[in-house]
Amino acid sequence: MAQYYQVTKRSAERTINKLLSGQVIKVVGEEKPYVKGRPRKLFQIDIGISS
Repeated sequence: MAQYYQVTKRSAERTINKLLSGQVIKVVGEEKPYVKGRPRKLFQIDIGISS
């Protein structure tokens, strides 16, 4: 996200946290592309249909 929008990694993290707290997106899993380091979270847009 940071690379796509050409913002800092920290700025992208702040945006993701706002989307999570506003329940716009949700965490749906993790991936571990490298042997070392923390796994990446995978997100999905939360399309909650309220009736």
